[in-house]
Amino acid sequence: MGATACTAPPWWFEFAAERINADKRGGWALMKVFQSLGLLRHSASFQLPDGSEILLPLGWPGAQAADVFDRYEPDAIAHFAESITALPHPVTLIDCGADVGVFCRILLGKLAHETLDRLIAIEPNPNSFPLLRQNLDRPDATLTFAAVSDRSGFGRLTAPDYSDGDHAKFLEISDTETDLPVVTIDEIDIQTDASIALKIDVEGAELDTLRGAVKTLRAAPGFTIQVEAHPDVAKRTGIDPIEFIRFANAIRPCHWRAHVEKTRQAFEISDIDAPFFDQVSSDHIYDIVITSA
Repeated sequence: MGATACTAPPWWFEFAAERINADKRGGWALMKVFQSLGLLRHSASFQLPDGSEILLPLGWPGAQAADVFDRYEPDAIAHFAESITALPHPVTLIDCGADVGVFCRILLGKLAHETLDRLIAIEPNPNSFPLLRQNLDRPDATLTFAAVSDRSGFGRLTAPDYSDGDHAKFLEISDTETDLPVVTIDEIDIQTDASIALKIDVEGAELDTLRGAVKTLRAAPGFTIQVEAHPDVAKRTGIDPIEFIRFANAIRPCHWRAHVEKTRQAFEISDIDAPFFDQVSSDHIYDIVITSA
């Protein structure tokens, strides 16, 4: 079922959120009741740090928090924005796993208007895509309902054992034409003189996404990549996140840094021949920003 838009969070959501933010009893219990009734599928308008409005499902992770956007990957996005600004212009931003557009909107708030010449957002969740259309309604944006991999075709989204939420679903390739479309970055029509800013949050298809973007990255005057390294996803797929760094570094010499949203720590990963989670704690989720030298 798609989300139903409204102009502001309803009073009952605000009441529960106020109790949660004040660390008072009953807030989370109310949210669980609202979820069981299907009320959190509705959407409402929330204010971003730049003062603009964005539509979110009431059940979007962290939507009840007063500082949700200030805590949303702050250091990684700031680093990514700085890396984009330093690239040769023009720059094309490609957001793989765009969800409802929160990442893009926060990032755009940190970039000068003339920095990007094109924005491409790709999202496979049918519940998120309608809101993505509204949140990225701008003339330079191309929005695609699809998943991303190293070959085009079809697939379906599957929930892992450790979570049944939409944000944790991963892609399984199929041969059924009625399933979700799957695309590669290399098949997108991108001008060859554009630098590439590539954000990848695809729950296990990160390396496949990079493989499907190799021609685009090689042709670009410069690139920067923000990719998620999740310990549970690494265990499920058997793919070490260090492979993301190694892959990009093989295309062109790069520098990189890993950020932890929860603790606000940053890590310089010095050894790309050693497993990623041998060099950092496996208790956290990391956003790695990799930029061509």
